[in-house]
Amino acid sequence: MSSSTVHILSLFLLLASFLALPHQALAHGFVATVSIGSNGKSYKGNLPAESNTRHPSVVRQIQNTQPVKGVENQNLACGSGATPASLVADAMPGDQVKFDWKGAGNSAWPHNAGPILTYMASCGSVSCDKFDASTARWFKIAELGKKSNGQWHMVDVQAGQPVTVTIPSTLAPGNYLVRQELIALHIAMTLGGVEFYPSCTQLRVGGTQTGRPAESDLVRLPGAYGERDPGLYVPGIYEPGFQYVIPGPRVAKIANGGSGGGNAPPASTSVKASSTKAASPSSTKVAPPADKPTSTKAPASPPPSSTPAVKPTAPASSPAVVPTTGTALVPESQLTAPTVKVCQKRRLRSKNWASRTVKPVTTFSISLGGVATPTAAVVKRSRHHARHFVRSGLRGSH
Repeated sequence: MSSSTVHILSLFLLLASFLALPHQALAHGFVATVSIGSNGKSYKGNLPAESNTRHPSVVRQIQNTQPVKGVENQNLACGSGATPASLVADAMPGDQVKFDWKGAGNSAWPHNAGPILTYMASCGSVSCDKFDASTARWFKIAELGKKSNGQWHMVDVQAGQPVTVTIPSTLAPGNYLVRQELIALHIAMTLGGVEFYPSCTQLRVGGTQTGRPAESDLVRLPGAYGERDPGLYVPGIYEPGFQYVIPGPRVAKIANGGSGGGNAPPASTSVKASSTKAASPSSTKVAPPADKPTSTKAPASPPPSSTPAVKPTAPASSPAVVPTTGTALVPESQLTAPTVKVCQKRRLRSKNWASRTVKPVTTFSISLGGVATPTAAVVKRSRHHARHFVRSGLRGSH
């Protein structure tokens, strides 16, 4: 059998089923009762306004039982001509809400093909009995399409079973609308044939939770659907192997037990590795080792001294020796280790730097055979003045 033959046969069977329905069923339906919480407190819904009856309820009253047609229809928010209800029901995060759908005249729900979607929206600081639903931003908390056996969940509604959903367990307290929507697809094989049946219930959620829906999970109605969305325009709905795609946004993260991410995002914390700069080793000037030859230039005009300076004649193979003040040279093997003393401040009395105060200098005394002998003092100056040394014969040793 060709696909076109199957399609024609499906249309024939669909027409026959319509003719078999009671006349009042053709008027479609509404939410007759809502039960909330573990104690199952029930609230009766109002019959459509066309019945000329109205009583206190938490379910917004619709004008008639006719479907909402068109994805841009302003009645898509809460139903055809819906008006705010006079009551607001109390609920808690994690509570179950049960919706009992009926056909016109409290008959059975007439349709059995299509998804069941449930949304919520915050009414802000305004009680939901005074809230304009056209300004709402909705987040989806549940969706039902086909069962694993291929049967629609809407079949259970037609059989008289309520649709049960759960308020997100982490939802922050506040005023909320709960919007449940049955989408009938029995003639949605033609463009624009889909029928929407939305209903809104007014809640006041308590508790101490802090979860809010993520910004990316919020939608407008109308605005969330497109005319050619694969879940709304289904030309192959009655063909074998048809795979259905549920329309609208994804189920919000908050409905899966998460916080939803609607709170202010956590401050971006960048862990910055602390930069620890190793201390550079202190530079300490030390006297030249005894076994390292040093070049000592004899002064042209030695400063006055009570004992004339004697320049020893060292063997060519021996290191140069610091000038002494007339004391006999001691063999190199008998030299003791240099001792270092630091002078905090002194005035150098020399030909070129007379009466100039310089930075602290370090002087060395080498004990030669028990006799302390002053040597050159290293002056901490710039590279330009590195050539200036304080010559031997300074007054006293340091």
